[in-house]
Formats: sequence, structure tokens, C-alpha cells
Amino acid sequence: MRPTTAPAGHPGGSGVGLRPGDVSGGGPGVVYGYACNAYGGSGSYGGIGVVDASTGSVLGTVTTGPFYAPVVVAASGGQVYAADAGLSPSSLFLYDVSNSTPGTAPLQLVGERASICDNLRDLAASPDGTQVVTGCGWPYEHDVYSVNKLASVGVYPSGTYPNAAAWSGDGQVVAVGSDSAYAPDVRIYAAGGTAPQRTVDFGSGAYLQPRGLVVSADGSQTWAVTGDMYGGNL
Repeated sequence: MRPTTAPAGHPGGSGVGLRPGDVSGGGPGVVYGYACNAYGGSGSYGGIGVVDASTGSVLGTVTTGPFYAPVVVAASGGQVYAADAGLSPSSLFLYDVSNSTPGTAPLQLVGERASICDNLRDLAASPDGTQVVTGCGWPYEHDVYSVNKLASVGVYPSGTYPNAAAWSGDGQVVAVGSDSAYAPDVRIYAAGGTAPQRTVDFGSGAYLQPRGLVVSADGSQTWAVTGDMYGGNL
């Protein structure tokens, strides 16, 4: 997947190289976030693209929505959630790819919620796409939004500086985490629960990395990527 030319009318201008920066394969196609120029760098403009999973061809790109360093997550129902990382505030966008046809935009923007948080670091969609969990530098909680008008539908309490979230494949378990040195790093919740079923602290010097969680299909196991505060020694 190496798109190399900006689409016509792209704010970065024709011929500007595109740099994929985030990938999600949960939907009908492979969805990726990209930036022009250095990914997320000064003066860059980005968007979201879709690749045909069977042929590898780029079906098209959309620049309505995230523009800086898009984080994307696709669900099996055709929903795609996206938000810019590293911006304050960050806005949340919802797209639909289930009815895309040749000659039309590969993603249809169907919802937007402005200023959901500061410094977004992760998005995690439920397997059926009906909810998305955010992990942001602020607020110090993992907020949950619904596919229905991106309404706020819950909170998973967590420590300071949330940076990761993940769902089990059956949709019954949600793992959330933060890189706080003063609270448990990972909390495991039953989906919709208000109190964690388990907490894990990695101890001094070990920090959960951004987007560093994944949960098994049946929710029985959670994996975490740790490192130092600079993202080294993984």
C-alpha cells in the first residue's frame, strides 16, 4: 500500500507524496490515515483512504474530516471512526463504507462531533461498530460514543493520560490503559461496566505504549506493549 500522488483538489496540491500513517482492516476494505509531506509535520495536510482488500488498489481518498495525523478504526458493519492525533482539541468523525460503489467517494461522512478531547492517542471500535472508545491526554477517562449521532453513552474510568483501548472480538470485554506512573496501567472491564474486573500495574519504569493493547476474541486474554517513557526498550 504505497499511494504516491495526492488526489485532485487535495489541499496539499497535486503531486504531493502521501504518507500512510495508520491502518485498520476491520471493515469491507483496508482503511488508512495519511498525511502529505512529513506525517503529522508542520504544514502537512492529510485525510483517509480505502484500499480494496482483494486487489490492493486504492479505491479513493477523502479529505473531509481529519487533516493532520488521522487515527482510523473500521468495524465489520461498515463504520469507520477517525480523529486526528496530537491536536488539542480533537474532533471525532464517523464514515460509512458499506454502500460504496464505483465512481463514488469511498467514504461517506455521516457524523461529526467537535472537540471531544485533547491530544487523542487511540480509538477502539466495538466489533459491530455501534460504539467507539477514545483514549486522550485529557480528559482522564476513556469516553464512549455511539454510532447514533456520536452521542456520549458512557465512560470507562482510568488513570491520567489515557493512551490505549481495545475490544474483544465478541464485544464483551474492553481493555483501557494509560501511561500514568501513579495508577494502574491497564484496566479490564466488562463491556458497559463501571468498575474494572481486573487492574494491572507494570511497575516503575515500564509504561504502556500508545495504542498498545489488544484483547483476544473471547476476552480471556489481553496483551500489552510496554516501554520506557520515550517509547524505547519495548
